[in-house]
Amino acid sequence: MVVQIDCDYENKLYFILFLSPIFFRRTTTEDFTTPLSSFDERIASVVDLGQLNTLIKRYLSSGQFKTALFWADKRLALSHKKGRPLSLVDMAEFINVLATVGDYTRLIAYSQKHELALKHIYFAYFYVNALFKKKYFLEILKLKLASLKGFSDPTEPVAPFMAYLYKMKAFLPNEEEARILDKMSNELKLESGLLLLLGKTYLISQNRHAARLCLQSAVRKDPCAIEAMEIIHKYNLIPKRNFEELVDWFPSLDCGVPNALVHFSIMDGRKKDAVGESSVEALNEDFSVRTAKAIQYYRIGDIYQANKISTQVLEDAGMFQDCILVHVATLVQLRKSDELFILAHQLVDNQPDNELSWYTVGCYYYSIGQLGSAKNFLNKCTTMNSSFGEGWLAFGHVLSAESEHEQAMNCFLRASRVLEGSFEPLMYVGLEYSYANNTKLAQDFLNDAAVNAGGENPLVLHEQGCVLYMKKDWKGAEEHFTRALRLAYGMSDEDCNVVELLWKPLSEFWEPLINNLGHVERKLGKYLDAVRFHQKATVLCPQKASTIGAMAVAFASAGLVDQATLHFHEALCLSPHDQVLKQGLEKLLECLEANACLSTFQVAGSPANTSHSDTMKFELTANDFAETAEELKLQQKVLETLRRYKTKRRPDVSALRCRNVSHTARQQNAIGESTITEVSDDADIEMSIG
Repeated sequence: MVVQIDCDYENKLYFILFLSPIFFRRTTTEDFTTPLSSFDERIASVVDLGQLNTLIKRYLSSGQFKTALFWADKRLALSHKKGRPLSLVDMAEFINVLATVGDYTRLIAYSQKHELALKHIYFAYFYVNALFKKKYFLEILKLKLASLKGFSDPTEPVAPFMAYLYKMKAFLPNEEEARILDKMSNELKLESGLLLLLGKTYLISQNRHAARLCLQSAVRKDPCAIEAMEIIHKYNLIPKRNFEELVDWFPSLDCGVPNALVHFSIMDGRKKDAVGESSVEALNEDFSVRTAKAIQYYRIGDIYQANKISTQVLEDAGMFQDCILVHVATLVQLRKSDELFILAHQLVDNQPDNELSWYTVGCYYYSIGQLGSAKNFLNKCTTMNSSFGEGWLAFGHVLSAESEHEQAMNCFLRASRVLEGSFEPLMYVGLEYSYANNTKLAQDFLNDAAVNAGGENPLVLHEQGCVLYMKKDWKGAEEHFTRALRLAYGMSDEDCNVVELLWKPLSEFWEPLINNLGHVERKLGKYLDAVRFHQKATVLCPQKASTIGAMAVAFASAGLVDQATLHFHEALCLSPHDQVLKQGLEKLLECLEANACLSTFQVAGSPANTSHSDTMKFELTANDFAETAEELKLQQKVLETLRRYKTKRRPDVSALRCRNVSHTARQQNAIGESTITEVSDDADIEMSIG
């Protein structure tokens, strides 16, 4: 019989089907399985699995992951034995290939299908690592890893073996498989790696106690696992003294490199004789050591040197992750927005899933003054990783710059929980309270920050001095500022005079400290010392109106009216709309107008609280201001010019004048009202490095 079938093609196809009983016989599975089974057996007898293993290792080493995974699939398919399930050793080798090529989605699915996670620590490590890479942190915390044989979870009590496998679909490893898997795990030290992953997961979930237990166990299992020690150091999971003991204990281990952890000692500011100068010189070109030096320079305020080292590290090593954070901080401090823009683009292009990239973008917008965009990107950064403490600190600085002090305080408090044991978040919380004039809470938080700093820290001492200045405790403020300046110069001798240190070079980072010392010295009556401090501040940051105005007030307090008038005019040239400077100049002119000549102006003598050395060096009397006839003539001409200027352009300062008090009281009030108190601005621009 001929059957015609219509098709969509241009020509018709004719199929001739011969209807015969043999063609109507029902086909069975034996017709196909028998020859295929024999075919598989013939292939299995011909294929060399050792050669397959060599191929897989070759392509994994050369980075040809797709080809390596192709041959791994073939090896897994050919590893089946007739009538028996797949060996766990073959599964372990396949899991290893999946982890190496980064196919974590397939690894998770394969492990869940065969219930591999809780059968052996080998499978548990790769399964947890895949979950961590995919950011399934809650799934990791749900695992009952204490049931693993041979694994001691420090966060849970010992559970019965396999007590949490409710669906026993697959078999457990036999003695031979268990022996091979144990050997593979010990060679790779997977128990330490599993503890490290658990510690990082607990840290993300804000469980610092469990994270500390896991990371300490990881270090004990594998002392050469530096990542665990870096996390312990960064997040201050153990006291500083205990960590130093841990670093000192490390060189006794046989890891092939003596004093390999010297960069931790450099970051903590320990002296070379304590860490071994030869070790530092031997590892001088190591990127970790160079990064540690940059961090230490940044912490002591030498921003230029820190930027120089970090820039060289990134040029030599590319995007060295440990160095990016301190490099971004130096760029923000130095206002190098162009370099920050280029770095942010490179990071976003190369690693868009890393919170550090968006942190850099937020810092760029902060440096150019676009605070709204900075808030958006820093919010994205902290959303991606809620345990990124530096992101919370930067977020708080941006909010503080927008005068949103309550929200800024919330960010700093969140950073203090993430970076528990660090002094910077508590110091910034204290600053926020000082902005709100709550000196009691500000002092409490700054005292806590001083405790966390583990010794005298110049930044904390400076902010404590600012709070004491707000409380009008001039003597206490002077003491704190002086100690901070000695530390900034690297001087430990308390007997050295800080005025004599001013000729030494100092980073402009400490300009607010120098300037505030000038204000305190003026309050204590040491007017010429105050002038010296303000002059040093102008050397560090020239063309700054507030500093020049403060110097004018110090000159006026010392009786040097000509210099005071000159500096007031210079400051007003830089900032012509500054009302404080205008009021100071107006009151100084009133004093000149009320006193016919400079000789009747009150000359600063030796205050009661001025030291003997100051009196001997700067003993000023009225004779020092005696003028010649020519000078008196020029002075009268200047006074007439000033009177005409005041008559022509006299601002309304009636509310500020005290007409019912004596001239001396009015003069002292003028000097007090023109005080330019500078609160430290280093907290507004400093990016923390953890």
